[in-house]
Amino acid sequence: MDNSLDIHAQVGENELLVFISSVMDAELNPARELVVKAIEELPLGRPWAFEYTPASSEPATDVYLRKVEEADFVVWLVGSNTSQAVVNEVHRCLGCHGRLLVFKLPADCRDETTEGLLATVTPVVKWKDVGDLSQLASEIIAALSEEIREALRDPLARIHRSDGPWR
Repeated sequence: MDNSLDIHAQVGENELLVFISSVMDAELNPARELVVKAIEELPLGRPWAFEYTPASSEPATDVYLRKVEEADFVVWLVGSNTSQAVVNEVHRCLGCHGRLLVFKLPADCRDETTEGLLATVTPVVKWKDVGDLSQLASEIIAALSEEIREALRDPLARIHRSDGPWR
């Protein structure tokens, strides 16, 4: 009889949902893949990345913004440029007081939209500068672990820190 414990089989229906927000291009696609794999290895979470979702009868904008609202965590991977879709995702996360984790990846320069969005989130969240893509998976896991610990130790902390509704 096999007595080994299959952790993934023990997880309930409601795994933590981690939304991956970034431009989908040659610059950030390797980072997106790394993050998806890192989250898939966690026994408690499942990633949501647009490129891995099936076709839908809903407009794409409605799909991804709804998933931002449903997500337990939103991970913004910051590269050299930022699309309007990413701006909308980050603003939606902030608007519903979601848990936004920001990772600045190596870039020679950042466009005005990216710098503006970073200026918007900097007073609200602590972002992490990731100097080497090989560090990204461990940085993601460290941040998610810390956020989960914080939520368990002080579940009312987010209510006290926000001026609006807590989800």
